[in-house]
Amino acid sequence: MVNSRNTNRKFKGFTLIELSVVITILGVLAAILVPAMMGWVEKSNNATDAENARIICNAIQADCIESCDYESYTRSPWYGGGQKDDDHGYVYVDKREVRCSSYKVAQLLEKQGFIASAAKPDRVGGGRTYTVDGKEEEIKEYVYVGSKASSMLCKSKKTWYRYQVNIFDRNGTIEFAYSALAKDTEHDNDTDMSSKTNKIDRIASENLAKKAGMGYADEYTSIGPEYTG
Repeated sequence: MVNSRNTNRKFKGFTLIELSVVITILGVLAAILVPAMMGWVEKSNNATDAENARIICNAIQADCIESCDYESYTRSPWYGGGQKDDDHGYVYVDKREVRCSSYKVAQLLEKQGFIASAAKPDRVGGGRTYTVDGKEEEIKEYVYVGSKASSMLCKSKKTWYRYQVNIFDRNGTIEFAYSALAKDTEHDNDTDMSSKTNKIDRIASENLAKKAGMGYADEYTSIGPEYTG
């Protein structure tokens, strides 16, 4: 026999006030947690970029010691002379492409797994001639876009959104300096070391240098135009 009390029981749901209270509490929690989570994500992205930069510096330093080939790493394909201490090699990284100052640098990035094996560059530019190991060598910029360099593309969004590892020969010693840009602190270059139309950001550069180690923040060398293709 069915219990009539059970069949006649009325189940009561949330009242409108109770539902409003629950939604308000969830909104407050989201307002607290979401910014914190975004901050954790940004810190993780910063650490990834900094570690990539540190790996590049370590690998270049080790290869220079072994091969004594400083020229291929420390010469710019765009250098025109006449600017004090401005000649340098580089690895440029943004969210869509990686630029290398020479084929030797591109080979090293491929060896470290940052560029897909046997990937052909999407663009080749520059082309300055230098004497390397007693022979004339044309040093060009090699550019890799998208999936060809996906493991190295810039992860950080706010602390910096693109950066560059600069490689210098200082009296026979390899030195590394970091240039980075954050959209809220970048400005046109105000030194005589690089093109005035390029960007510079000491705050972002110092942040990257602090996290990456193996070098210092570059106060002079600016970063050229961002990829727009």
